[in-house]
Amino acid sequence: MSRLPATANSAPVSGHIREIDGMRAIAVLAVLLFHADVRGFSGGYFGVDVFFVISGFVITRKTLQELEAGQFSLFEFYRRRVRRILPAVIVVLFATTIFVHQWLMPVDYKKYAETLKSVLILNSNRQIARETNYFSPETAFLPLSHLWSLAIEEQFYLVFPIAVYFMNTKRRLFIFLSAISVLSVISMTLSSAETSAPYFSTLNRVVQLALGGLCAIIASDKLRYELRINQKKVLTTLAFIGLLLLMPFYSSAQAVPSLMSLIPVGLTCIFLLFPRMNAVVAVLSWKPIQIIGRASFSIYLVHQPILALSKTVIYGTPYSIPTATEKSIMVSGCLLLGIVSWRVIEEPMRRLRGKSEIVLVIALLASAVSLYVYANRVINQEGYPSRIPASAAETFRRRDIAMASAEVKVLRDCAYETSLVDLSGSKDNTEFQRCTNTYGPPILVTGDSHAEDLFNALSINLPERFVLGVYRHSDSHSEFADELSKTIITSKPNIKVIFFTLEASTWIDNDVIQINQLKIDTKVILDSAILIQKHEKFVWLGPQIEPRIDLYGFNPLVGIVRELNTVQMSEQLSSQVDRILKRLAKKSAVAYLSKMQIVKFDYRKDFDVPEGFTYGDRTHWSTVGEKVFGKRIIDDPQIQELLK
Repeated sequence: MSRLPATANSAPVSGHIREIDGMRAIAVLAVLLFHADVRGFSGGYFGVDVFFVISGFVITRKTLQELEAGQFSLFEFYRRRVRRILPAVIVVLFATTIFVHQWLMPVDYKKYAETLKSVLILNSNRQIARETNYFSPETAFLPLSHLWSLAIEEQFYLVFPIAVYFMNTKRRLFIFLSAISVLSVISMTLSSAETSAPYFSTLNRVVQLALGGLCAIIASDKLRYELRINQKKVLTTLAFIGLLLLMPFYSSAQAVPSLMSLIPVGLTCIFLLFPRMNAVVAVLSWKPIQIIGRASFSIYLVHQPILALSKTVIYGTPYSIPTATEKSIMVSGCLLLGIVSWRVIEEPMRRLRGKSEIVLVIALLASAVSLYVYANRVINQEGYPSRIPASAAETFRRRDIAMASAEVKVLRDCAYETSLVDLSGSKDNTEFQRCTNTYGPPILVTGDSHAEDLFNALSINLPERFVLGVYRHSDSHSEFADELSKTIITSKPNIKVIFFTLEASTWIDNDVIQINQLKIDTKVILDSAILIQKHEKFVWLGPQIEPRIDLYGFNPLVGIVRELNTVQMSEQLSSQVDRILKRLAKKSAVAYLSKMQIVKFDYRKDFDVPEGFTYGDRTHWSTVGEKVFGKRIIDDPQIQELLK
């Protein structure tokens, strides 16, 4: 195997290839915008895959140069890795730990310390896999969740130079990397897609680094390519455009390493192997892109701590949605601080030699040990709960009461839950007849879990009325409505009024209303309602506000949780669903009342009232909420008319 000459579009073999630095910039921007939840970057996570391929290519390319010059050294390889990686990593870990100590709650602080330990021993990919699903909202609040990739890369580079040392020819190294690639592909095809654990697997990921290495070996030889130079340039251009176009179309469904996840990897390999068009070179050589590319490692290091801690301070809950302005500020801050870190820490440390380098290594090792010892102390101290101010105790107490009440069933005499089967036999049911004789015909509350909220609200606020609850637990909403209509028509129970209610999020996915599914479901429900109305009074009570506030998000270390924009987003979506349902019900002549308009929920004054929190979780009322909002419902003139 002999060496290929440098192409016209590439720098000499011994120097930087500017297009590769440009690709690093694209990769880090993709990851950053993905983690910042910017629309159009749902596939931005595969920027890490691109990083892996580039890393394998660049390091193998450098190693081949040293092998051919007879200068390869295990010591020098590891020495470069230490200078390249450790200074910036240790600084980021120290800085992040300082802020985490100030702002994270004890439980989260303890989890952070466990991740910190795993980062220091290059095991964070396995620890994070045990801790979280990478694509769950909670992961966005973990300051070190991104360092799983650094662990995998360094695990590979602990073994790679040893393999090079013993397989000191390109042919043997080619066979070694090919074997690793095959094993990795087999592993990923056998991996389960049910969890995100395979996403963090070293064996599943090593193919990306190995393929980068194979590209470096192939590119260093005079192999006969049947494609003409212009065809090659077209191919690399298409690969580059393909990577950009995949970002908005890929999602977490393609994230677990698989043949689908290898498409961006393959496109990156094509880009690295062949010459590039001048237009692509010009774009990737643009100075701002080059700066971001050269600083990509530092930007990657700082971006997750900045995003996670910013969200913690501003919101304190995984379900809050930053505004476009806030996202822009966060992204700009990540880029700026990353570039500063590159210029002030990463680059100067890489150039140190002699005594300065020895001092640096000693300082880095001492810092790593100190962080590890401190992490153990945080774990042993259960996250230092003494940091929580005493004034927060009452809020925690009220929060815990609210959360405990979210599942409470407010049952009393003649207010109970039943089933469609029991409802069909109501005429022979002595309890049903006794309650009817005592309090009059029952108010039947039916629907999903929000119907349970409404049942509790009526049970509390109408102590002298007969209230029944019948809920959907397994069938679809449309199937349940069909079964309800059949039960009412065939058994003809004596009912005062039927209140039917469903949550708006039934038809909301990723903040987008699924209009077609909503219309399909609603048609079946309304057809069933039309049949019911021939026998009983039927009213569809529209959805209630789902504020999407996680009460665990209350964090007295950062002040009052600001949730307003999250609540507003939920209100907007629920209001749209409410309007659509009302319009469709009107066309079908089915009685429909907007629960949102009746309750008139105002987050600023209604979420936290003197009696306690009105929601026990992100979407359901607490017992306090059932009391407060139930009173508003029964006081509404339209509801009172129905209850006469």
